[in-house]
Amino acid sequence: MIARAERARVLALRATVLHGVAACLVLLAVADPLAAAFTDDPGAAATTAEVIRLVALGHPFAGVTALLATYFQARGLARPSYVISVGSILAVHLPLLLALSLLGTPWLWISFPAAALLSAAGALLILRRTRRRGAAAPHAGG
Repeated sequence: MIARAERARVLALRATVLHGVAACLVLLAVADPLAAAFTDDPGAAATTAEVIRLVALGHPFAGVTALLATYFQARGLARPSYVISVGSILAVHLPLLLALSLLGTPWLWISFPAAALLSAAGALLILRRTRRRGAAAPHAGG
């Protein structure tokens, strides 16, 4: 049963990343017409298209954090699930968004894909460490 769960996790991670890459590529390709569909102002459309492109870069990583938090929760491992779900917001997203916003609006937009990448990397690191410890079964206290 554990082998099936591990296989499902691997397939789900691959599907999540591939879906994110596909969404990113689509948004990169259609950013200009998509932005232009919502405004007649060429300046606003250009700025919006730039923001769409920046935010789209985080799509390949965006689902990894939620998927791994859910995986740990389903396996009865509450602690890594909690660290991933709450930690990614409190320790990565908020500090990065606040810090980079001080450098100006473009940096605020850049912080979104950067935070998604860092959160995904952190979640994968937690997965690796948990697997090394042999956390195949739930333990008391998460």
